[in-house]
Amino acid sequence: MAGAVKRPAIDPAQIDALTAPLVADLQAAMGKGDDGTLRGVIALLEKAGFEITAAHDLAPDLLPDAGVLAGALSPQIRRDAVLGEQTIAAMGRSDTGQACLVRQSRVIAREDAQGTDAMIARFAPDDDPLWGAVDAVGGLLGSAAEWLSGADGAPVDARGAILFKAPKPDQDRRADLPVIGPDTARGAVAAGLTGIVVEAGGVIVLDQPQVIATLSRAGACLWVRPKGGA
Repeated sequence: MAGAVKRPAIDPAQIDALTAPLVADLQAAMGKGDDGTLRGVIALLEKAGFEITAAHDLAPDLLPDAGVLAGALSPQIRRDAVLGEQTIAAMGRSDTGQACLVRQSRVIAREDAQGTDAMIARFAPDDDPLWGAVDAVGGLLGSAAEWLSGADGAPVDARGAILFKAPKPDQDRRADLPVIGPDTARGAVAAGLTGIVVEAGGVIVLDQPQVIATLSRAGACLWVRPKGGA
């Protein structure tokens, strides 16, 4: 199970007699958030005789080794990573996301249903051609002022922030493991992020050479951080 998950509107007339008994279980699962929904789907597939295998078990190179793969660590990145880990743990308990932006020991954005790249795109320049389309989609969520204001109402931006990404605590890692890729790296550079920090063993990095090259050219850091690392 890999790729984005969508929840299309369901036409009851399209549900056949064999599927109808599953509807109640699916509805109950969907009421428990993304992880609960995926657990419910996995249970139904296993009941039907399928064996669910994680993408990274089939392709272990998708998970990079721990270490600093681009740029350099700074004391502030280390401090912001600690807060990022705490934030994702809190978000995970309510099943609301797997990524956040932290700047100077302050959380300035949290991932929602639009995803990580849309969150970052909110902080990219309006004239950035790469992120214009993503930003337009994110515009459905509200005005830029709502995204770019701090707790005290003062405008903030993402320059000098880090993207922190990690799995939700106790999630079933056979599905919905967090992912970053070249688009994420380009977005981070466009938004002026200091770097990207991902949990070692818990985040898939697609096209690692390209991600590393993009961040390295911008002088940004890529830290594959062990959980609980300082």
